[in-house]
Amino acid sequence: MASAIATNNPPGLILTWQSVSGITYFLQRGTNLTASPAFSTIQTDIAGQASTTSCMDITATNGGPYFYRVGVQ
Repeated sequence: MASAIATNNPPGLILTWQSVSGITYFLQRGTNLTASPAFSTIQTDIAGQASTTSCMDITATNGGPYFYRVGVQ
């Protein structure tokens, strides 16, 4: 994960990570790393871009905590 930037319009977080074009990614989020499972998928089929890819989590609207991970499909 390269960055997580809060935005107000629409509310949420813009997440950016290093990526490769032609690869499809998924995004997962957790709020409690001791839970089982610790992460749940919030978006799939994210087309990778050359250099970096960004995705918005519009459900991240309170103080968190939020933990993210990105995977390859």
